[in-house]
Amino acid sequence: MKPRYSAAVTNGEAAFLVCAASAVGYSVYGLVRARRSGKASEAAWERQLASPRMPIAEAPAGDSVCIRGRVTPSTGDPILTPFSGQPALWVKSSFQNNIGQSRDEWVEHVDAVDIDDGSGKIATVPLAGAVVRAVENQVEGNGPRVQGVTATRNPGRSVWPYESLILPGDAIEVTGPTLEDDGEYRSEPRLRFSDSQGAVQIARIGDEGKMAADAKRNAGCATFALVVSSVVFAIALVRTLLQ
Repeated sequence: MKPRYSAAVTNGEAAFLVCAASAVGYSVYGLVRARRSGKASEAAWERQLASPRMPIAEAPAGDSVCIRGRVTPSTGDPILTPFSGQPALWVKSSFQNNIGQSRDEWVEHVDAVDIDDGSGKIATVPLAGAVVRAVENQVEGNGPRVQGVTATRNPGRSVWPYESLILPGDAIEVTGPTLEDDGEYRSEPRLRFSDSQGAVQIARIGDEGKMAADAKRNAGCATFALVVSSVVFAIALVRTLLQ
């Protein structure tokens, strides 16, 4: 007859085996997500580099164009970001775990922004339907704003706050179809971009390369976690089978 503690040991090893298997599955998910994100960032970066750019004053209406310039709010004031309290034009806030998986994320933005490249004409871009790409930065510290958002949204344990920002004065690139503003409500004619969902792509200049690098780093972390968790799972499985 086995000692009475052997059942407890067996149960404990079974529980450890389940935890190890869960860690393997979690690492696989993180690796797949990181690789997909990396491919998307690299593809977006390549499209950005390949897009023919032109001054706003020369950009045709009713066609797909690519422009660059400094961004300001079209009307009204910037919004304050939830975590850091910075005045921003667009912000994606999120709680993420240590392999970059978002537990909770949300986007806030002003209605529209103006782009000025110094060519003598302004471009207006509605943000409601635009696809915005900006690098994610972890918000350091645990101040009152972070604590307040955490208490309100309750994202769970072992997560960290991140923000992706478009700030007033940032240099951005805009690609998408345009419409000609007739200037009826403004003192000067301007180029207007479409507000159709997903039609316009916006990227902070310089961010695409960093986003691709961040995705590769996350994939490396997920790969390491997968190797470690797989080894632990294999050891736990062998020990369980040999009982």
